[in-house]
Amino acid sequence: MNSSAIMEESQLIFAPMSGQVIPLEQVPDEVFSQKILGDGAAIVPSDGKVCSPITGTVTTVAETLHAYGFTSKEGLEILVHVGLDSVGLKGSGFESYVKAGDTVKAGDVVAKVDLEFLKSQKIETTTPVLICSGAEDQKLEPMRGIVIAGLDPILTLTKEGQKPEPKKVCQEENQKRRQISFDFLQKLGKVLMTVIVVMPAAGLMLSIGKLVQMVGTQIPLLLTIGSTMESIGWAVINNLSILFAAAIGGSWAKERAGGAFAAIIAFVLINCITGAVFGVTGAMLSESGAVVYSLFGREMLVENYFTSVLGAPALNMGVFVGIISGFTGGAVY
Repeated sequence: MNSSAIMEESQLIFAPMSGQVIPLEQVPDEVFSQKILGDGAAIVPSDGKVCSPITGTVTTVAETLHAYGFTSKEGLEILVHVGLDSVGLKGSGFESYVKAGDTVKAGDVVAKVDLEFLKSQKIETTTPVLICSGAEDQKLEPMRGIVIAGLDPILTLTKEGQKPEPKKVCQEENQKRRQISFDFLQKLGKVLMTVIVVMPAAGLMLSIGKLVQMVGTQIPLLLTIGSTMESIGWAVINNLSILFAAAIGGSWAKERAGGAFAAIIAFVLINCITGAVFGVTGAMLSESGAVVYSLFGREMLVENYFTSVLGAPALNMGVFVGIISGFTGGAVY
């Protein structure tokens, strides 16, 4: 079916930015992914040019220049929100070429955004394109793949009862599943790398500290420097569990500070609970041969299975408890 045939049967909403189209459900912000403001799709932009998605009127331009509202001749109200949490930039990195009340055609350039600046400020550049009103009696069909701003449609509106353009449903569903799986694994790897990346530095501090102490055996200053460097390395290695908890919680949750805080709370509670469940006391940790019993009645040597975490007895799970706490805290928050 060619584009002119689609135009006769449907209304087209054109891509306001060039890039990869993704389903709205994959946008990492619940306001958009849960379609609170409206249905639509999103673009992971490859270019900073922002175009009008329809022929009509510019109804709103955000004070911070990150969001633009349009109303089409058919009465569709469309919102283009450039980036997530971009309101906090207060207009930095954005340049607007229109104002409320201006008449535009589909494909007209309305703004420009410095994507590299947004990325440098840790702002997600994903741009939701939402139909906020006017499509109540129509079926919305998001497009897929790479689009060019102002040329390719991102959304198609079809009146109920009309058949939209045929699609390879199975192929699209399989592609969607693969994309979701890849996105999840990519996010998981990025989260774990947050802490893993500091481990070589800690190991380097240990090695250099030892080397400095070996070279400066007769020089008190070098011995002090070497032992301090070694202590820094051990400070990271010995506290990997809580570092994993804070890093994973902060990276996994949508709000970093809240996720990290929740992960630390989860870390404290999990360790406290594991010690209390088995009835281990601080005195038992230093007592040779102290014994407790598992939930199945099996005898357990305290010194083999338990340790002190933040001054309280806890089951010795190493960094695994930090990973569990991080994901638990981030997800719960």
